[in-house]
Amino acid sequence: MAYSTFTDQEVFTDERANNLCNIIMQMMTAKYPAGVDTNLCLTGTVAKIIQGDPLEDVKVIPFITNDLKMFNYFKFDVASFLKARIVSYKNRIQLNYNGIYVELWLTGSVGTINTITGLNVQDKADIPININ
Repeated sequence: MAYSTFTDQEVFTDERANNLCNIIMQMMTAKYPAGVDTNLCLTGTVAKIIQGDPLEDVKVIPFITNDLKMFNYFKFDVASFLKARIVSYKNRIQLNYNGIYVELWLTGSVGTINTITGLNVQDKADIPININ
């Protein structure tokens, strides 16, 4: 079954962003079915809004993981499948897909992951200050 939570929940007003996140999560879940719920989640402003912070414009959709294999899969396979432009750093990948910007951060620990309306989000207390 295709991943559709972002579209179902209308997380973003731009349907392209919802579709992109659905594709990313579908690919990550298919590759790592046992690890996604404990090693990958939304972070930054998006996670804060989902957990009740006031709405605001977001310029990037940030995810975070503590799994190097997931990080590399995103970098090499997901980005390639999407034919997206990427900029890769030691602990962060920036992906540009038709003007939608997604980041995946690699960290030692994601901390607490909360599931809200089917979306895995990093607990607000654990969101690194440098991730918007």
